[in-house]
Amino acid sequence: MLLAILTAFLRPAIHSISCIVDSHFSNNLFKRPTTLIFYSTAITPIFSIPLIFLFGTPEIPPIEIVPLILAIGAIEVMYQIPYYKALKKLDTSIIVSLFSLSRILIPVLAFFMVGERLSIVQYIGFFLIIAATFIMSISRKDRKFKLSAAFWMMALVALILAFANIFEKMTLEKISWFSLAFWYMLTATGLSWLFLIGRESRRDIVASFGTFRKNFKLFMMTEYFNAAALFAGLYALSILPVTVRSSISSTQPMFTLFFGWLFKKIGYARHIKEEISKRDLIKKILGYITIIIGVVMIIANM
Repeated sequence: MLLAILTAFLRPAIHSISCIVDSHFSNNLFKRPTTLIFYSTAITPIFSIPLIFLFGTPEIPPIEIVPLILAIGAIEVMYQIPYYKALKKLDTSIIVSLFSLSRILIPVLAFFMVGERLSIVQYIGFFLIIAATFIMSISRKDRKFKLSAAFWMMALVALILAFANIFEKMTLEKISWFSLAFWYMLTATGLSWLFLIGRESRRDIVASFGTFRKNFKLFMMTEYFNAAALFAGLYALSILPVTVRSSISSTQPMFTLFFGWLFKKIGYARHIKEEISKRDLIKKILGYITIIIGVVMIIANM
């Protein structure tokens, strides 16, 4: 159990670096999210899928869970469209914190779909995480408080990912975590090639090949980070309740803020969309401390 919890924390830590790179790609290099998704997944069979065989040989999934695997792969591709658009509108760490909106639905879905139940203290911790995330996403403009457009984009992402988390847990009851990683990576890669069908999308993919080639090493590094985060997350999910792993993932914005601050300090300021003024840091840190308290309440009562 302890190993699973520690591994679950690896997922948000590693993913935070990938999200910073995603923000750089989205804000500085690629205009269309579909182009970025295509190139991000195109190299998966070369760099990520072979790593799976270090853990074991993927098994053929039972026919009854094939629709779940297809759904997970489709979600992996489609959620990135509003996600990359949202990255253009808010700081990376805040966008990452909005992933926590999926935690609103996960306990409900987990209760009805896989029979998971938490204690009262754990549910209180869960709602602390949601409250902190909600408050950090509110901006003040023209003397009125309102939710940004990025909030609603990420609300859509959260809804989609909530189902993906439950589907993953249901699938892991039938096959190993590395088998799920193999088939869902393969599915996501295949589906991303459908972006070549649309004429405008195809033109932009072709026109952006030079940008992809120029930044190939960065894509490759990000692919390895994404694979490591995926493997850690699926391994943890095969042992932990889905709501617990989901709550631990809520620590990701803290890692994102730290790495964003670090990269800015060492000379990559123009690549990082992250406000690190004293006021912004205080607001974010207070919100993230609240998230930590919520996570501790959930883990301590397991």
